[in-house]
Amino acid sequence: MKCASNAAGNRNSSSLEALGTHIAAGAVQNRPRVRTRLLAHLVDVGRQENHHFPIFARTSTEGEQAVRSRQVEECDSCHENPRASGHLCVVCDRKMLGPRLQELAVGSTPFTDIGTQFLSEWDSLNAARPQIKKVYQVLVPRDVRVRHNAYRTNQRATEEIRVFHSAQCICDMGTKTPALCNFKSCDICCLLKSSFNEFAFGDRFNTGRFGEGIYSYRNPSLANMHATAATSTPYRVMIACDIAVQSDFEVPDKESVFVPSADAIVPAFIIMYTV
Repeated sequence: MKCASNAAGNRNSSSLEALGTHIAAGAVQNRPRVRTRLLAHLVDVGRQENHHFPIFARTSTEGEQAVRSRQVEECDSCHENPRASGHLCVVCDRKMLGPRLQELAVGSTPFTDIGTQFLSEWDSLNAARPQIKKVYQVLVPRDVRVRHNAYRTNQRATEEIRVFHSAQCICDMGTKTPALCNFKSCDICCLLKSSFNEFAFGDRFNTGRFGEGIYSYRNPSLANMHATAATSTPYRVMIACDIAVQSDFEVPDKESVFVPSADAIVPAFIIMYTV
């Protein structure tokens, strides 16, 4: 078994080295961003297996040079390597153990997009309309994305829909730098830190009409009924999530959307708002 594993590793090493040589030779010369990102990924693999990849000793700084010359965007964590997965480089993405929060600038395109979606989906008999004050983007760890993609494949869930989930938030979310608290009774932070694998006080599920699982809403005004804010913050807090569903899934307008597994749902944004 060990010999078979080594043989497979050697074949993978040879293939990657050949690909690295192919790229370095200019196979994607007219696509510098693609070339740099591919090299950044290959360099990362090469650093882990440096005895198999002599080619990377000659190309390891290309990604860093591209960042310095502003040909590509830098990693938000190390600020040295090019982004490869969201806002992180390959190395930092693999090191990330928990979610990262990044505040969106008011008036920026991402802020405006999530705000427009939030308000357009808000359907309430109450004439009062919410006002969005802050938005944090949630950057989940690599293992969360891997599990979510595996769930989509296994369940043949080819579609993703945006839903909203709210619960008790006892911390002062939004009043300081973007961070999650450690209170066991703070549902919002427990859900974000565990990517919906754990609710407040260690509970694993919601319980509702469809049994144990996770309940969210297409209509954020319905999720708002479950929002509880701390007295130390002026904001209510809601999580915008992406849920994997099958293509024939019928989305209820006035009811909750149920999924039985945390692997089906991924937190995308934290919205702080007032009503």
